[in-house]
Amino acid sequence: MKALRTLLSVLGILILTAQTTPDVIHIGAAADDQSKPVLYAQSSGLFAKAGLNVQIVQLNGGGAGIAAAVSGGSLEIGKANALALVEAHARGIPFTIIAPGVISGSGDHAVGLIVPTNTTLKTGRDFNGVTVGVDSLATNQLITTRAYVDANGGDSSTIHFVETPGAQSLIALEQGRIAAAATIEPILSQALSSGKARLFAYTYGSIAPRWDGADWFTTREWAAKHADAVRRFAQAMHDANVYVAAHEAETNNLLANYAKMDPATLATMHHVERPTYLNAAYLQPLIDAAVKYKLIAKRFPASELMDQNALKASR
Repeated sequence: MKALRTLLSVLGILILTAQTTPDVIHIGAAADDQSKPVLYAQSSGLFAKAGLNVQIVQLNGGGAGIAAAVSGGSLEIGKANALALVEAHARGIPFTIIAPGVISGSGDHAVGLIVPTNTTLKTGRDFNGVTVGVDSLATNQLITTRAYVDANGGDSSTIHFVETPGAQSLIALEQGRIAAAATIEPILSQALSSGKARLFAYTYGSIAPRWDGADWFTTREWAAKHADAVRRFAQAMHDANVYVAAHEAETNNLLANYAKMDPATLATMHHVERPTYLNAAYLQPLIDAAVKYKLIAKRFPASELMDQNALKASR
């Protein structure tokens, strides 16, 4: 019995050693409203309190650049739109979701389809054959625009989608290179306040009333080696989401400094819904929509893409 206790003690030490916290955790986050909780967790000391030494790296473009950086190892953790993670999983890229980023759906007014103020577009049918700008070709904005157009008399398979990330979308609208753009806050408010664009529709309710829009993720290998750090990161993000959701106005300055944007614009923008726990049921509608629009070949259970320890902690 004594030998067994000694063996178990040694195994415990080996497990703890294998799961040591990295010296620095590099986290990729775009300059958007979804990133406010991670900015708050850093500035308020939540990460430090959790024993995490975090460095936030700003990368934009719908999550594609962040996904590439996490896959390549230059970032340990990143935030990406959920569709990019779904498509990556379908291609066999070993990402795993470790904390929720945003809940999208019918009440999501932080993303909108905008058009020039003098547009002739009036219904979904008018989008047949037009060019629409999106942050990337692996983004929620693309699939929700398709779903909205199809639900409103159009044929989304005829739409030409082009990458026009961030502020480039308003420039492309002005120049007539695109007929519409799916934009996210704070770019959405910035475009509408310019007077050169107007809101055509909020499209995110076209997938489901509530669904998983973005998440914090890492590789399965990194999560397995640093399970305790992952757990502490998830807890810090839970606390940050709770705080920011209750103090949106007070935390706008964090995003203003990070995104180099006018605080007045941020004061009038719509905020995303900030979830506190992972829920596989919210991701499944997006997976099903990706199958419908042939972005992935076959359906898979959403839980496959989520870190099992994080899911257990959410129950």
